Amino acid sequence: MKARIPSSQERKLLLYGLTPEQTNKMEVLAQSLFMEACPLEEESLDRQVGALAGFPGFDRDWRVKERPALPQGACMVMAGLSSKELDGLLAGMKREGIIIPLKAVVTAANQSWSLARLMAELDKERAALQHRAPGR
Repeated sequence: MKARIPSSQERKLLLYGLTPEQTNKMEVLAQSLFMEACPLEEESLDRQVGALAGFPGFDRDWRVKERPALPQGACMVMAGLSSKELDGLLAGMKREGIIIPLKAVVTAANQSWSLARLMAELDKERAALQHRAPGR
């Protein structure tokens, strides 16, 4: 049996565009699950996701030069969560009636993207899934 080595990465929820009520609910939920909720301001849209998540090696002063068009709605980016923790978080959000249309996990592929780019890509994926014909 393999020993589970805990991740040294802090469990963070990057939250953008939530209402004050949603933010409050997410902060309470995150605290109950031993996660850190990090509400983000508009200036965070131009920063790299890895820097926002606190990953080492990312320039905290880096800013994108050109921001893509932003989708409407809130976004949550999760960092450092195990699949079990992710399941618990999503179940808690459902139980509390917290709806955040754009959700992502920080990956090797998206950690160097700006938050705005990640949101734009999530919105494209959501639109593609909604327009997919049933039965495909």
